[in-house]
Amino acid sequence: MSYTDIVQTVAIVITLVAFIVTQYANRKSTHANSFVRINEEYNRLVTYRLECPEVLEIAKNWGDVHLDQVAGSPNLTRYYNYGELCIGFCDTCLYHKNKKLITKDDLDNYYSGLMDLVATENRAFFENIANGKYCSLEFKKWFSAWKKNH
Repeated sequence: MSYTDIVQTVAIVITLVAFIVTQYANRKSTHANSFVRINEEYNRLVTYRLECPEVLEIAKNWGDVHLDQVAGSPNLTRYYNYGELCIGFCDTCLYHKNKKLITKDDLDNYYSGLMDLVATENRAFFENIANGKYCSLEFKKWFSAWKKNH
């Protein structure tokens, strides 16, 4: 093997190692960004709940409310907005898991409990929305499975 062959081989090995390290770093960065994004969604929920504590009381009494009823009531509108934030949080978690930006273990260990909490608090609203056409198919599938276990 000539000196030139050795240099070329070393250059190829260094390039491959650099590529692998870059891929690993990008994966870790994407993973961390997913946690930030999901946590931001949940923080929006908590902030809204703190600013409008009545949403939890409305959630208990939601029942079969239709969109035309929401428009005429400021309290129902506030709750509807909160319910959309809750569904958005669940959708964000599901998206990041399905796109493998977080693992199933990540979802189970960090976010499933919070998804259970918002689904329990907003079950009637989730039922209402999941039976319509205004939410993602992933949310519908998740909520359907969630109902079977709760």
